[in-house]
Amino acid sequence: MPLHTGVEYELDGVRIGPPNPSAVRAAPQDEDVAGSVRRWLSRAQTEENVRYFAVYEGGTLVGQVFLHDIDPVAGEALVGYHLRAMRRVRAPIWATSFQ
Repeated sequence: MPLHTGVEYELDGVRIGPPNPSAVRAAPQDEDVAGSVRRWLSRAQTEENVRYFAVYEGGTLVGQVFLHDIDPVAGEALVGYHLRAMRRVRAPIWATSFQ
């Protein structure tokens, strides 16, 4: 099963690491990518030429990164990703200065 199970990589609060398939399925997903998220998770659980990672911001699952069409002989793979759209909008700092 080529779901990543190794080391986590983190920079500035964003982490790429092992996915929890149940959490990926239960996480909010934008309608335009929900089918693709399910498809790549399923392929990663059944195909040897896909490697799947989860993306977290803090402790929140925010997306996936996956290598697919992995060719070990050529040392090549294609990269795909989905990042969940953030639903909140932060006001610019200047907008809160003039109250």
